[in-house]
Amino acid sequence: MARLRHLPEHGIDPLVAFLADGPFRGEVERAGVPTLDLGAAPRLRDLARLPAAVRGLVAAARNEGVSVIEGCGEKMSVLAGWAARVARCGSVYNLQDAPARSLDATAAQVAAACGRHDAVVVPSKWMADAFRRRLRLRARVIPNAVVLDELPDEAADVRRLGGWPDDSIVVGFFGRLVRWKGAEVLLRAAREVRAANPRVRLLLAGGSLYGLEPGYEARLRDDTARLGLADSVHFAGHREDALGLMAGCDIVSHCSLEREPFGMAVLEAMALGRPVVASRLGGPAELIDHGRTGRLVDAGDESGLAGELRALAEDPRAAGELGEAARAEVRLRYASDVVAGSLRELYLETAARPQRSAT
Repeated sequence: MARLRHLPEHGIDPLVAFLADGPFRGEVERAGVPTLDLGAAPRLRDLARLPAAVRGLVAAARNEGVSVIEGCGEKMSVLAGWAARVARCGSVYNLQDAPARSLDATAAQVAAACGRHDAVVVPSKWMADAFRRRLRLRARVIPNAVVLDELPDEAADVRRLGGWPDDSIVVGFFGRLVRWKGAEVLLRAAREVRAANPRVRLLLAGGSLYGLEPGYEARLRDDTARLGLADSVHFAGHREDALGLMAGCDIVSHCSLEREPFGMAVLEAMALGRPVVASRLGGPAELIDHGRTGRLVDAGDESGLAGELRALAEDPRAAGELGEAARAEVRLRYASDVVAGSLRELYLETAARPQRSAT
């Protein structure tokens, strides 16, 4: 969404084609970006339905005078590549999932790599390196972005939400409650932090997504009781006002045990001026300059995480300096108008390349 808002200012007129309806379409339309409904998206294994989907995309591209088709995600990139070749326009793959995270994702990534494309975009350097090694894809790094004027003006009262005293120091966790996101590591670290500073509290915002690991949240709640943290941890669940909650936290922790493709929650916390402690893996390790715009710890190192959280909790001045440096970094490199400029260059280069026909 962030990348769409400022494209017209750079001379690019976006048109978003949807193969399924959903809330994101409404967000796009409210931003003033025109949309098209192309019908339901087939699964890649449903080969009989693929030609119809490609034909629909080709017809839309020709009717609207499209110069470049960008596929967002592996499945859409496959469709975009085939449609672009038939329609004789440029093709961009935008891959946001980590390489080889699952069997289905790997199959889709291989299909995308074998398809026709003029450019590949990924949000982080480590992903570009991984796709080059695994699939010989040469990808351009264009990071995801934050729309700064859409950040909340006011922070939510997270202390009231948790039923905590006004002098509580709140550490926030924002993300899916699945094992690889590392919430259990944060719980164990929180016990150690609270032993030294009982004012520290923990807010977990998020839940299971797509039905993945539905029992994990219950396990975390059991762990909370077992660790003696029942009165100092609040599970907020899915929240529409997640950024407001994030703005109300004193510190944000991101504890992934596997490489994040990018780390949008980290970027949003930085944009809000929150000091962040994150795993030294994947995208967050590229977003954060350790000691200047945040703190990094080894993935799964609960003692290291506890040490950084305790240090920031006990030194609000240092925490504030980290947060302000992070905010300035986002404005300089990751604001939506800045990233839109990089996209403009990509689209113009792609549109200018000679296009081959399907035959």
